[in-house]
Amino acid sequence: MDNGARILQSVVRPYPAKTSGIPIHFEYEMTTGEFTYEWANPDPIDIPTSSKYTVSEPPRSGHPIIAARETEIFLPSLLTHDRKVVVRGLSVKDSYIYDESRQTLFVIAHDSSPGKIHKITVFFRPPSKPAFELSDFRGDFGSRILVGFGLALGIVFWILIQYVRA
Repeated sequence: MDNGARILQSVVRPYPAKTSGIPIHFEYEMTTGEFTYEWANPDPIDIPTSSKYTVSEPPRSGHPIIAARETEIFLPSLLTHDRKVVVRGLSVKDSYIYDESRQTLFVIAHDSSPGKIHKITVFFRPPSKPAFELSDFRGDFGSRILVGFGLALGIVFWILIQYVRA
C-alpha cells in the first residue's frame, strides 16, 4: 500500500509515546532509521532549585514517584519490515520487545533509582537502505565552478596580454 510514496520515509518516524521518567533527548537519523533516546528517573524528594528550565533541560526533581518502568516508543513497521530491531545501551537486567502489529517498542528499565539516566540506541539488521543519496556542494557544482573559474582567469590573462601589447 505504501509503495511509491517516497515522502513517507521522512514523515513516518519513531517517537517516544510513553516514557517512564523525564524525556531528555531524542535524535533520529532518517537515512538509516537509527535513533537515540535518553530519559531520566525523577527525584520525587528533591525540590527544584532553579527556575531556568527549558525543553532540553527539564526539571528532574519534584515529580511524583514512577509507577511503571515501561517506556513505549512508536516504531513504524515501515522501518522494521523484514528487519531485526536491535537496542543498544540497556543494562543487564533491562529488557525490550518489539510488537510489529502494534508498531511499538517496549523498553523496561530495571533501575528506577532517582536521577538514573537511561540512554538507548535503536538500529536495524540488515540496515535500511538510505532514503536518498546525500550530496555536497563540491560534488554537485564543483566541475562547473572550476570551469567558470578557469574561463574567468583566461579572460583576465587575455585582457592583460592585450593591454601589454598596446
